[in-house]
Amino acid sequence: MEREEENGGQKPLIFGLCEEFEGSLDRGADPMVTIDLVDRMGAKSMRIWMHNKRLLQRAAGSNEPQWKEDVFRRYRRYVEELTRRGIRIVAMNHSYLYPVGFEGDENSVCEMPEPSSEMYLETMRLIARSYEMLAAAFPEILYWECGNEVNMNAYLAKPGYGKSGCKNGEYDPQFCYTNKEKAEIAADICYYATLGVRRGNPAARVVAPAPTPYRGYAELCEFYEYMYRAIGSGAFPRGLAADTDPDNYFQVQCYHAYNFGGDAQIIREGAQQIVRVMRRHGDGDKKIFVTEFGYHDSDFVDNRGMTKEEADRTQAAFFPADFEAFRSCENIETVFVFRLYEWHDGPGMEKDFGIFTSPASEQGIVPKAKAKQLFRMFAGSGADIQTLYAYKRGDKNE
Repeated sequence: MEREEENGGQKPLIFGLCEEFEGSLDRGADPMVTIDLVDRMGAKSMRIWMHNKRLLQRAAGSNEPQWKEDVFRRYRRYVEELTRRGIRIVAMNHSYLYPVGFEGDENSVCEMPEPSSEMYLETMRLIARSYEMLAAAFPEILYWECGNEVNMNAYLAKPGYGKSGCKNGEYDPQFCYTNKEKAEIAADICYYATLGVRRGNPAARVVAPAPTPYRGYAELCEFYEYMYRAIGSGAFPRGLAADTDPDNYFQVQCYHAYNFGGDAQIIREGAQQIVRVMRRHGDGDKKIFVTEFGYHDSDFVDNRGMTKEEADRTQAAFFPADFEAFRSCENIETVFVFRLYEWHDGPGMEKDFGIFTSPASEQGIVPKAKAKQLFRMFAGSGADIQTLYAYKRGDKNE
């Protein structure tokens, strides 16, 4: 496994980047250009959006998954190119196939049937079968993250949530699961995903679905405490024989580490809190992926009165201390920066997390201060920053 060279005796980390190939992108985004930029940045790993529902569909009138052949062929090309360049892949999915009789609302990222229902168990069986097919068809992918920000309503909710008008920070028992209920559902998802992945490719691993500290690390750690308690209770996975071994649910621990104020001590303390939960449940030796971390310009534009360029430069300057904080946690192996591109059109705060300008920009794809800072940190002392301007329109200079 490739790692950044050790620097001054610091613990090495694998530097990763996040980006979609298809879906939430501006016009003009080319997946092969995206892969090339990830490579030019010196990233050794890439987290890609590879939703079950994007690549698979139910066969007519049955609960058996089948490929969407055109999408499958495109993703085979993307995966082969990343593999050719030596970039490790973490494939994330938060859009599951549902069984006949339950479709979920199109306005909701992830509605999940009630756990007491037979439809719930059918959904879990579909998750297992989907991951079996994916792991077998993409043996190059050794890490499968089976959910995203599952402590938020937007990514794990009851049927009807999409039309309810509820927000992430709200709770309506008719449409929202509690943090405990979400954690228990996540445990089931992990177990069935692991069953499928092991059948499809015994060498591959399941990455726990990342919660995010949108309400702080205490709530995030509470989520994992509930998840570990469910595993240890002897009542999970639902629908199968009891299994109390966390290794049979997920093989890599995972979370998101957003810290918009730039205080690296919060990153350090958050990681320590998570590891303490893991150790309490006999899982303290498991490695951790931070599958999203970054800053968005508009936070400092709106809240500190900066220009967009000032915000970008200020936030870029946080990265050295941030990554030193990540290195202080022995369990953290890989940190993925979210994300490669800005959007012209996108949902809320996600528009300006990008470390490069949008492919639809008049000037083309240009590195922002954040990209240049990360490049200098991870691409190696001999790397020429001009390589980041390969897709700029006009002269390639800073």
